[in-house]
Amino acid sequence: MVAAWLALGSPLAILRGDLVGVSDYANAAAAFQFFARDGWHWPLGANPHFGGVNIFFSDGAPWYALAAKGLHGLGLPAPSLHDIVLINFLLFALFAARLAGSISETPLTRWLITGLLVFCLIMPVRLIGPQHVALSSHWVVLWAMTAVPLKSKRDGASAARRWEFLPALAFATWSHGYLGAMAASIILVFLLAQRRYAATLLVFAFPALLLWIIGAFAGFDTRLGSAKPFSLDILALAQSFGWGVFPPLFPLVEAQGDSFIFLGAGAWLALLCGSACYAASKDYRVRVWHHLRSRRLRLLLLAGMILYLFGLVFSLRVAGSVLLSLPVPDFLEPLYGRFRAAGRFGTPLAYSLILLAGLMVGSIKRPGALALLLATTVLAAQAADVVLAGRQGPKDAERTAIHIAREQVNALLANGGWSGKVYRDIESETDLEKQQILDFLLTEAGAKEFRLVHSARRNPDEVAARRGKQDAGPGDLFIYPASHPESSCRSRTRWTEFELCLL
Repeated sequence: MVAAWLALGSPLAILRGDLVGVSDYANAAAAFQFFARDGWHWPLGANPHFGGVNIFFSDGAPWYALAAKGLHGLGLPAPSLHDIVLINFLLFALFAARLAGSISETPLTRWLITGLLVFCLIMPVRLIGPQHVALSSHWVVLWAMTAVPLKSKRDGASAARRWEFLPALAFATWSHGYLGAMAASIILVFLLAQRRYAATLLVFAFPALLLWIIGAFAGFDTRLGSAKPFSLDILALAQSFGWGVFPPLFPLVEAQGDSFIFLGAGAWLALLCGSACYAASKDYRVRVWHHLRSRRLRLLLLAGMILYLFGLVFSLRVAGSVLLSLPVPDFLEPLYGRFRAAGRFGTPLAYSLILLAGLMVGSIKRPGALALLLATTVLAAQAADVVLAGRQGPKDAERTAIHIAREQVNALLANGGWSGKVYRDIESETDLEKQQILDFLLTEAGAKEFRLVHSARRNPDEVAARRGKQDAGPGDLFIYPASHPESSCRSRTRWTEFELCLL
């Protein structure tokens, strides 16, 4: 929770929705509110009144959205999407502490690892930068890292512990597609290492069942283009992009911003100091290798490396330049078509290396002031990243612009007579993307149906079929480019380059 405060402002500001900016967050918040206050449909993720875009593809964290719908159906106050921002930070901290405890029994090392993970920028950047709410649920990845016990039934592992990977898979699958794929891959490596071959079948079958229930297989199968531009850079683990204490190593290529897996200033400081100690002290090398014999750590590094290699997309990208690019095998093309931002799959390796960084500091001879001083220093450096990154969030000017837009929308609808239905005449998918904050504000004002909303996976032919106001009538809201005159408006207002027309 401290990380949320430093990066995003006070919890009260987050709950007010101050994080909402002109981004995907606004689209997710509008979709979530529509879904929560609507009735039940099949498949469970169907959201017919919000442009027909399934909640799974609206960054709405389906498990959380379904819980909100259930509470609303019982007549209880439904949580907002803003609440999950704080929930994500809290759960991330809890699972970070659990993961640290599974790696080390030393209190100093456990707390250092927990702090390095909590103040790592990978998760906050999903909210501050692209503002992907569900994709910030990285606690499910940490859960997957501890979900499979390394003890067998014969060694005393309880049934609940042996099958804990199933709820971990469920929450990961119903959080976000990328997180579900990462969690499943980690769990699969651990089950195979345990020779639990029958259980590995569930890693494929159970998420597939959950995706079918939520409706992820129903439509929206549009390919998003090549994954090559979004491949991992070899130096991505050390590329701060200027968000933290360290300056960027090389200029940012736009697509690479979706591959933000910087370990953090503190983690890199820990690795560098640990490497120096490793070169200087034989006793230190013995202690480090004792930690490296941890089976969980070795399996985590293996799983992370497999996902990291997948994220390379058969390219050798170094410091922004592609030195070598091989064709993607045909059998992997469908997978890369669905997971275009493949660089995100470097996250588990980043978290595993942060574990290693904490262990290297913890391997300094104890008791001693040096280990405590170094631990404090690296943790402060890691936290400084988050403080600096918080400045990248929605600026005061942006919040003011949204406040003015809210007043415009409310003034337009103040005289009543609005049906709650929203139609559009759009020129391109880019126009729809620009209107996401407008969708959020109209939802706040009581919108009941959007004929068309932005979705990265919507088929262009379907977008064309939903264009125009041929089905709109008196009382409906019609949005069109300001350059297109419209004479049948009862009242109107301009928002950026668009006109809002109440028919």
